[in-house]
Amino acid sequence: DRFHAKFQITLVTSGVMLGVEIHSGVDSNGHKYVELTQTDYIERMHSEVNRFMKPNYTVKCPISKDKAKTLITKNPDGSVLKPPVAEYTKNLDNGYRTVIGMLLWVQRNTKIDISTSMAYLCRVMASPSDLAFECMLQTVQWVYQNRTTGLKFSSESSFVPYAWYDASNDRDIEDSLCIGGTV
Repeated sequence: DRFHAKFQITLVTSGVMLGVEIHSGVDSNGHKYVELTQTDYIERMHSEVNRFMKPNYTVKCPISKDKAKTLITKNPDGSVLKPPVAEYTKNLDNGYRTVIGMLLWVQRNTKIDISTSMAYLCRVMASPSDLAFECMLQTVQWVYQNRTTGLKFSSESSFVPYAWYDASNDRDIEDSLCIGGTV
């Protein structure tokens, strides 16, 4: 009682603490499942950046590969071309890194399908261009449009892990690394 009086402790669920809601049960086919979603967290993240989005903004994917590949460009001498200081400072001041951190939390817990987009967005975190900021908004909007779905584990699913690797020989322009992932 003294502890509660001093700190005003309120019991909450993991959805409140970590932003991850856990739903489990048995579907109509008798398969057990556990689904992780972050609906409330995603809605709060979206409200943080909604002021930067056009009215009625909708998207079809997190980031297209063609757009993502243009986030980093090189000068004729081979050095990386960074955006002007005023441009990337504005984007940092508008919360680029904070939103990337929020997106990484969503990616880790419920939206592994944005992993490639996040790899591209994180590459320019030190000096995000206006295009990078636009791509970040697009990823937030895509996650928002799909906020009620999450990561679902089912007793009917395969236990075989899958791994992907970018075998297109389309390496990062700055460090020549490719993107890979596992599920």
